[in-house]
Amino acid sequence: MFKKVLIATDFSWHAERTLECIGEIPGMEEIVLVHVIHSSPVPASSHSLFNHPGSPHEAVLQMLEAKRLELEHMAGVPVTSRLVEGIDGDTAGAIVRTAKNENVSLIVMGGRGQSLFRNLVLGTVSDAVIRRTRNDILIMHFRGMDRSGETELEKFCRNIFSHVLCPVDFSKPSDNTIGYLKCLGVVRKVTLLHVIDPATSPDTIPECKQDAEQRLAAFRADLQALSVRSESLIRTGSPAHEISRVADERDVSLILIARYGQSDYAKIFPLDG
Repeated sequence: MFKKVLIATDFSWHAERTLECIGEIPGMEEIVLVHVIHSSPVPASSHSLFNHPGSPHEAVLQMLEAKRLELEHMAGVPVTSRLVEGIDGDTAGAIVRTAKNENVSLIVMGGRGQSLFRNLVLGTVSDAVIRRTRNDILIMHFRGMDRSGETELEKFCRNIFSHVLCPVDFSKPSDNTIGYLKCLGVVRKVTLLHVIDPATSPDTIPECKQDAEQRLAAFRADLQALSVRSESLIRTGSPAHEISRVADERDVSLILIARYGQSDYAKIFPLDG
C-alpha cells in the first residue's frame, strides 16, 4: 500500500528510534530519507550552497549517508537520501515539498512528548506537516521519562498495526477510514471509539449512545468478517483528550484518524501544545 515512504530525520533520539521501528509498513518498496538544513538566503545567481567545495554541510552529508546505509540494511529496501534546505527556517515546508517532488505515499516522522495522555505535544514541525500536506502521515511516538531535563526514550518497537485505535464520528471521511483500515490487511486488533460532544443535551445522550452502538456494531461485523478482532467504546467529552486517554488505557500501537470529518480531529487535536 505504501510503496514509497519518506522518513524525515534530524538525527535526534526520537528520529533514531523512528528509523529502528520502521519495519512492517505494508507494501513498502522504497524509502526516501530526508534531513532539512537551514542557511542564510543566497542570491539567485549564486551557486547552491551544497555545491561549494569544503562546505560545512559535508559532515551532515556523511551522517546522512551512514543513516541511509543503516536503514537500507534494516528495512531491506532501496533507500535514497536527500539533504534539503528549509527556506527561511521552514522545516515543515521543505518536508512537504520533498514529499510532493518524490511522489511518496507516506510521510514518517518522530513525535515528541512522554505519552499521548500526559503530554499531547508532538512538536511544531510534525504539527505543521500534518496541516499542510495531503499525504498520509505516520507519527512515531515513544514513551519515556524525564531525567535532568532530558527525555530518555525506551527501546519501544513492536508491530505498528498490532492494535489500532480508530476514532469514528460517522462522517463520510470517518467511514472511509474504516474502509482504509480494512484495506491495510495487516491489522490484528481494532478499538473503535466514538466520542459524544459534552454539549449534547442530557435528554438526547441515551439516544445518541444507542445509535452509535448500532453503527459501531456494523463496523465490528465487517472487521470480524476479515478475522480482525475488535471492540467498541463510547465516551463523552473532548475528542482529543478522550482519544488520548483511550490510547493510554488500551496501550494501542497506532491511532488512525481521518484528516477531515464531522469533528475534524486533525484540527482539534492539540499537536502544537
